[in-house]
Parts: sequence; C-alpha cells; structure tokens
Amino acid sequence: MKARHLLATLLAVGSMLAAPGTLSAQFGEADPRFDPDPRDLRDPRDVSQDPREPVLDPHAVPEGEHLFDMLLEQKDQHRLAMAISDNPWITLEYIDGVCEQHLALRESGGAPTLTGTSAVQEVEAKAKTLAALADRALGDSRFQLYVQTMLGWDAAKIQRHRVIQGQIKRANSILLAAASPDDSRRAMTPLKQAREAAAQIGDTWSEVRALVLMGRIRAAQGSVRDTEFFMKDALRIARPIRDLDSMWEALSTLYEAAILRNDFESARERLREQYVISQSSQDPQSADEILDQLIQLENLIRSGNASALRNLPPGSGNRSGGNGRSGTGSGQGG
Repeated sequence: MKARHLLATLLAVGSMLAAPGTLSAQFGEADPRFDPDPRDLRDPRDVSQDPREPVLDPHAVPEGEHLFDMLLEQKDQHRLAMAISDNPWITLEYIDGVCEQHLALRESGGAPTLTGTSAVQEVEAKAKTLAALADRALGDSRFQLYVQTMLGWDAAKIQRHRVIQGQIKRANSILLAAASPDDSRRAMTPLKQAREAAAQIGDTWSEVRALVLMGRIRAAQGSVRDTEFFMKDALRIARPIRDLDSMWEALSTLYEAAILRNDFESARERLREQYVISQSSQDPQSADEILDQLIQLENLIRSGNASALRNLPPGSGNRSGGNGRSGTGSGQGG
C-alpha cells in the first residue's frame, strides 16, 4: 500500500510539472527564474565623469586659454591671432606658461617626440609662433623680445629664475600669514632680493611682481612716498611687456596715493590710463566705472571742494571684467 501511495504521488507531481499552467509554460524564455543575477550586471551609472567637476558641453566653443590650446592644435593661425587680440589680459600669462614648459624640458633633458624632433624644439617653436602672432595682432614686437630673452637663458640663469620664483612665493606666504601691516614687513627682504636678481637676468615679469607686492606692503603701512616709488617702477616695466594686471593695480594704488597728496592732476591721469586700458581690452563695464570716477573727480575739482576728494571711492583695484590675479602671482611662471 505504501509503495502504491508513493508511486501515485510521484505521478501526480510529474503531471503538474508538465501541465500548461506551470511558470515555464506561462513565461517561456521570460521565465524570471532564468534572468541574470543583478549582482553580475555592470553599474549603469556613468563613472567616467568626476561628479565634482562641471559637465562640459562638447559642442561649446572653448574660451580663454582653452581656446588658445584648441587653435594651436588645429594650427589655425588666423583665428589664433584674433583670439589673442580678444583676450589681451591673459596673453602674457599664456605665452609665459609656454616658455616655462620650455625651461622645464631643458632642465629635465627633453625626451624626443614621435616626429623625431625634441620636445624642447617643439615647445620653442610654439612659443615663438605665439609671440609673433601676438605682436602681429597688437602691432608690436614686445612679446617676441620677451620670448627671445626667456628662451635664451643658460642653465645658470634658469637656476636663478627658480630662486627668484621661490623668493616671491615665500614673500606671498608671509603676506598671507601676516596679521597686521607690520607683520608683512618681513616679506620686503625676499622681495628686494628677487627684484634685484630678476633685473640682472632680464626676468621682467618677476621684477614687476616683486615691485607690485612691495608697493602693496608700503601702501598698507601708510608710506605714500615708498608706495609711489615702487608702483611707478612696476608701471614702467609692466608697460613694455603688456602686463595689464600689474599695470591696473599700480594705477589704482597710484591714484589713491595722488588723492592723499592732493595731487589731483596725477589722480586724473591714472584714471585716464585705466580708462584707455579698459577700452582697448574691450571691457565696457570697467570703462564705465572708471568714467564715473573721472566725472566725480572733475566735478569735485571744479567745485573747489577738495576735502570731499578724500571720500571718493578708492581706485578700481579689481577690474570688473578681470581675473583677480593682480599682484598675487609668484613671477614668471609662478
């Protein structure tokens, strides 16, 4: 009896499995029992993009230095010259950066490239091309002279350049940590050393940076005479290399010093030069702000209300369309 009962049970189970109502019959190949294990599937999320970085539009036209990079790669010299003309505030920094690549390759030995030429030669050609295009776009020869000087340094001058960069970097660190104008006085020593060494090897951008920082320190300490001495020197050297950032900060500081000395003609001249820079670099917002200051200054001079000049807003130290880089760099390539 027991054997018969067991046999009947097995037959019943077999018929149930073969019946059309089972899962296999209902779902066929879509039987969920045969779906892949989700633990074995690839993560559907895009992990190629760092979530901390903005997603770039692949169809967007690059701007600034990225545009320079793209046009250089495409060897589109016509558009590159136009881009340089449209971006005068970053031209010196970009060209200097290429020269810094050249110096770094020389220091490391400069490995050969796939084309057979050395990387040093390729970067040198790139720097010269940029300088020539910049001079053509701006109707000058200052950038070619700048590049010629920097690429012509021997190993000893390159080493001195690195020391100068370190001195300016050290001065910047002292200024950032200073709790008062008196604390910043310690930065004057490395800056003076950097300025003297830079002048000896023709490291003009480092010399300008050192002068601007020294002028800023003396302005914070209330020494109008020293402030004007350093900023006028910075302005004199910055003009030939078209260092617009340093020129802008020097002019702003000299404007404020002129107001303190009641030298209204000098104050007017400083604002006028800032206005010309704004116009020539296609920065209408800064040009409008400077023009408002000029009008204010003229009205107060005409009214004879000299005491009110002390209440005028300070010179436009931060250009509206600027990059906020004035005086904070560590010199050439810093």
